[in-house]
Amino acid sequence: MKRFALCIISLAAMLVWAAPARAQAPATMDEFKAIVQDSIRTGQAMKVVQSNIADVEARGQNWMVRFQNHQNNPCYYEEGHPEQCAAYNQEARDLQAEHGRLLEEYNGYVAQMGFYQTHLGVNAARLRLAQFFGTFGPWVERVKGCTRLAWEAATKCLIDAWEVHP
Repeated sequence: MKRFALCIISLAAMLVWAAPARAQAPATMDEFKAIVQDSIRTGQAMKVVQSNIADVEARGQNWMVRFQNHQNNPCYYEEGHPEQCAAYNQEARDLQAEHGRLLEEYNGYVAQMGFYQTHLGVNAARLRLAQFFGTFGPWVERVKGCTRLAWEAATKCLIDAWEVHP
């Protein structure tokens, strides 16, 4: 009986876990404005991460040049004297370690960018679901238009829209 109950609980948990996520429309204008502000901050954070990725990529290119130089200039030593290539071997270990650090840093930024893109996408979906009328209607529609743009243009559009929010 215990196993049956555990199976039912596990099945229920899996069904809840497998349910598709749905964006929820903001219920109030304050919530709508908070999502706009959060989207602006997220877009600005994405610019920083994008810059960090470009920096790591440039350092990766520099590393590649140094690695190729290392590979193209092997060290040869006299028989029985491997210590003559100690510096060359140390350089190889240093290059390997640097490569690992660069990859780890790059992957971290890519993961961070993925998180921000997902977050911004959820915010955009929520903003598009908003239904406000009256004096807020035109501004809400302007913001909804921003959500259909690529993230860099959307960030600028949202900043411009925020400047004139009611």
